[in-house]
Amino acid sequence: WCWLCCGSVMSSHGQQSLARSPEEILHELRQHLCAICCLRVDRKDIPEVTRIAEEHGEETQWCWLCCGILQPGGPLGQITKHVSESLRERAYTPFSTWQVHLQVPIGCVLHDLIWAIVERAAGKSSQGIADLKEVAKSVVTSALTHVLPPVDSSTPAPSMKIGVVLTHKETEVGLLEHFTEVKSKRGGRAAWRQRHGKTITQADADDLKDTTVSSLPTVPALTRLLQHMSIEKLVGHVGDKNWWANVVPSKKCAVATTVVEREPLFLRGRYRKLSRECSQTPWTLRGTDERRTDGSVEEFIKAPVIEIFGVRGECRFSSAGREDVDVRMLGSGRPFLLELVDCLHGSITAASGFGDLPKLVKSRSGGIVEVQDLEICDRTASEKLVEGAEKHQKHYLCVIWVKKSVTKEDIANLNAVRELSIHQRTPVRVLHRRTNMIRQRMVHKLAAEPLNAHFIILHVWSAAGTYIKEFVHGDLGRTVPSIRSILDSETDILQLDVADLVDEPVVQPCAKKLRSDSHL
Repeated sequence: WCWLCCGSVMSSHGQQSLARSPEEILHELRQHLCAICCLRVDRKDIPEVTRIAEEHGEETQWCWLCCGILQPGGPLGQITKHVSESLRERAYTPFSTWQVHLQVPIGCVLHDLIWAIVERAAGKSSQGIADLKEVAKSVVTSALTHVLPPVDSSTPAPSMKIGVVLTHKETEVGLLEHFTEVKSKRGGRAAWRQRHGKTITQADADDLKDTTVSSLPTVPALTRLLQHMSIEKLVGHVGDKNWWANVVPSKKCAVATTVVEREPLFLRGRYRKLSRECSQTPWTLRGTDERRTDGSVEEFIKAPVIEIFGVRGECRFSSAGREDVDVRMLGSGRPFLLELVDCLHGSITAASGFGDLPKLVKSRSGGIVEVQDLEICDRTASEKLVEGAEKHQKHYLCVIWVKKSVTKEDIANLNAVRELSIHQRTPVRVLHRRTNMIRQRMVHKLAAEPLNAHFIILHVWSAAGTYIKEFVHGDLGRTVPSIRSILDSETDILQLDVADLVDEPVVQPCAKKLRSDSHL
């Protein structure tokens, strides 16, 4: 018999025909709804439904529409218990505002859509019924207010997130089979074969009863499919393909996962790297776990931060650009940002020892990494960090070697450079991991100080993204012009430092441009 109407709309020969009116089908289905879902389909508002749900008693069968979510003895009581137990295990300070994120089974969404189809056929109101997800969230939120600690609003901190995923395998297995059949009528069987190597069989459906269903349709896809479908077309799609043993679910929804965590806390600052043997991020040989350096800036900063803030999730590091392992980062330092996921201490005042963080970073790194200007910020700092990395003007300090004897005229030529436009083809040293292309960059100013006949201290002010090493030695002619071409002599770079980052970029018209890129 048909899963939707138990045969009420089928003729004696099993053909899909409306033997009973939509009003009679609604009446039949209503017998299998819980008292709360009866209020939902009667268009009661969510606060009223929530109030009655808290007072309602036990029922003898699981509801067809919500699969037991809103019924006493359903999964909502378990959620409250799981959340309160999780919070007892973790001492979040301060306890900030919280919000429930609930995901209901896709099968329950399907039931709501089917109810709307039958109502449309019966000429009922086009206004949708109270959303199951919103009603369930309201009930859970109301219950949690009685068991969660009071919110500490005196200290700003990221809000708490209570994430709950409900599942109902009994409907999901049938939905997977039915949705595949519907997709095949729309030419989707080839896509199913491509993903799974075969079409779905009864054996596949049986296997899915004991495993997680991973190929279910999304809510938007299911809504697009059914929101304008007629009842005749719906019955024609499902026919006598019996998804469940009968209309009434034999089992209630289960709680698949319950996650209690704090929203990410963002910490920004600046770091200085005083070593030529320390990478910015962990550096390992490709395809192995073998380390190229003993430590990294990221690791030296993250370790004490994780301890002080009690980070239980990830600690993500990002920065405004990067420097090579053999390049020092001096001056006021490079801006960085840490995203702390699910930290027990959500503010600077709650994180005891925050004031000692710069000392901890310096001592644990052996004095090669320093941090300063630490402060809590919001999520928008990530966008500003990327934007700043692209707009920064950088001041570099390097020691270069020149094969020929350097004259006063050579020094004067270098010091005269202003707003020089250069073209750089991807350097040979990074060609294995970067696209081979030509990049136009701006060198704003040079300042040269001779050490002796063959060595020069060179200050370079350039736009972000300039390959300074290649600008000095020319990279086999891949950077034009270069210090090598200006001095007309073989050159090489011995030491390089980022002297500072200039927050306000210089924007001036180009004074010198290349005639053609054809020779690069």
